[in-house]
Amino acid sequence: MKNIVFDRSKLRLLISSGLFVALGTVYVFSTGTVRVSGLDYAVGLLSLLCELQFLLMIISLANRKQYFWAVAVLITSAMAFIWAASIQYFAYFRNLPGKFALDYLNTEFSDAISTSQDGLALWGIATFVIFVSLTWSMRRARSAIKLWWLQMLLFICALFVLRNAYRVRPGTLTPTFDALFSLIAVAGDHPLRMPRLESRAIHWKPSTRLEIPAFNTLLIVNESLRTDRVSPLHIESHNTFSFSHAFSNSSYTHQSFPSLLSGVSPLQTQKELLHSQLIFEKLKAQFDIHTSVISSHSYLTGNYISFLQSPALDELRYRESEGWPAYNNVGAHDKHVVDAFAKSLAGHSSKFFTILHFNGTHYPYRSDKGELNYDEAVTDLEKRWQDVFQALGERLDFTVIVIASDHGEALGENHSFGHFTPLQPSTTRVPLMVLIPKTMDVDFGNLNRAVSNLDIVPTLLALYNRPEKSYSGQNLLAIPSEMKTIPISNGFTGQDFVSFAIIENGVFKSYKWERDELQLSSFPLQESNTPFTWQKADCRTLRAQAIFDKLPCRTN
Repeated sequence: MKNIVFDRSKLRLLISSGLFVALGTVYVFSTGTVRVSGLDYAVGLLSLLCELQFLLMIISLANRKQYFWAVAVLITSAMAFIWAASIQYFAYFRNLPGKFALDYLNTEFSDAISTSQDGLALWGIATFVIFVSLTWSMRRARSAIKLWWLQMLLFICALFVLRNAYRVRPGTLTPTFDALFSLIAVAGDHPLRMPRLESRAIHWKPSTRLEIPAFNTLLIVNESLRTDRVSPLHIESHNTFSFSHAFSNSSYTHQSFPSLLSGVSPLQTQKELLHSQLIFEKLKAQFDIHTSVISSHSYLTGNYISFLQSPALDELRYRESEGWPAYNNVGAHDKHVVDAFAKSLAGHSSKFFTILHFNGTHYPYRSDKGELNYDEAVTDLEKRWQDVFQALGERLDFTVIVIASDHGEALGENHSFGHFTPLQPSTTRVPLMVLIPKTMDVDFGNLNRAVSNLDIVPTLLALYNRPEKSYSGQNLLAIPSEMKTIPISNGFTGQDFVSFAIIENGVFKSYKWERDELQLSSFPLQESNTPFTWQKADCRTLRAQAIFDKLPCRTN
């Protein structure tokens, strides 16, 4: 009788394990939109087998020690929840959390549910039930002691492989290991990390005598756009000023986009950011203009909507508010932005200040053809720009156009992809073009100097003849007497993340923590594919500079 029971348990184990692997394999291949090579699929399958191995080891321990069942139930329930949440995330965003799995589970899970399409919650519930059911079916699994130790050895070896894969291509692992390595990565974060965006304390009051400006302003912000992939832009009625060494202030949209609109550096405090006035608020208080923000990006994700809401904003349209379907990562198709902008222009005849936020060049770079190709996505984006210029009609001749990007994108440099890699020129170098109507007497004398997105706000204020000197950025209409040090910060550190970089004297200097030691790697501004060469840096000397006075130097 015992043999029969054992055989049934063994059969049940084999069937349950087989179903787990089969369903996991379906998951790996159904998320193929985020996998760009055969190696990504191999990593996903290896990660899946490791998850199965981990479950079997947990169950084996519980069978030997009855008191371990409580821990086993807790661990397997957590794994089931992570799988359910990740599948919901993919069903909605068509992408995986990757390095920010824990951030998503902690702060964005409710956003995904509240903005979900019909049936999305069922995916998560079904995943949770299936995961728990299969795990429960394995509960009688027993292994010989020698085999158990062999399993443990193979599991540990596989973890090293997955750890390296996670550093290079996060999001290609199965959900549990993405979340696990995300937890390890953020364990060493320091106090400079910027919290989730919140509503600002807005003290805004318009002047009793508003002026009518002589021109409109169109600020076009693009996602993950590299300057070396953008074609020269020419409009017959405008002079084009293109800055050859423009850099973002962060490679993280959650910081760079608010910073671009406020002029507040990520190195400044969260309090300063949340008490700042955005550029459209500054101008709306003094000019009779129509203000609008139109975005294909998701503004519920990351709580951008709370940050942007303002009595000075006449029009705020974004993916969720308009019901535009997801097309590329967290964004809708950029054509919706063009259509909404054209309708906005038709609805008023006032001078305007408009921000258009395009998502098309964000990972995974879905082009109009449906292909995942960065260069094709850039080509499509440039077509959207031309559509915008055409929508302006006669107003084009009286519109200042600024084209910028929240950050760059690594496309293989230093064996890295995306923009959550260590800070380097490819992830922070961005296009910055200012197109000025030929009817305006405006010139820029620093096109070959290093500039940053922090310079956009003070430059726009100067164009409106309302210059302010309180910003850390500079007015690009003025020619500085000396090269300015430009700080770039992601606000967090760890073995995988770089806290900040600086540009000074024509050199890009990237910093990271390694075993509680600050290390430096330098790049010439003119080169984008220079390999990292890390060496020890003096933290206290760097902290002596005013912009880095909050740098948390560590000691062994």
